[in-house]
Amino acid sequence: MPKRKLILIGYRYSIYVAISAFFFACFLGYVSNVAVETVMKKAIIAGCILGLAFFVSIKILVNYVPDNFNVVKHEDNVDAGKPEE
Repeated sequence: MPKRKLILIGYRYSIYVAISAFFFACFLGYVSNVAVETVMKKAIIAGCILGLAFFVSIKILVNYVPDNFNVVKHEDNVDAGKPEE
């Protein structure tokens, strides 16, 4: 899986995390009987901050993935089954 595909997956999941955090914050605000205006402000802030934090963490982790992690090193001069002459 190339790095570009990993980054695109990170974009998609950061949006999922932001939306989930928004709805979870809305639910918690509803349960605690807070004013709707306050709940919406805090839910938007929570969703944006968590989505951004997830995006940045995925971007940093993808930088640690090597460019050639699927490449297998093959040596032609050594045959595993035959003794060298």
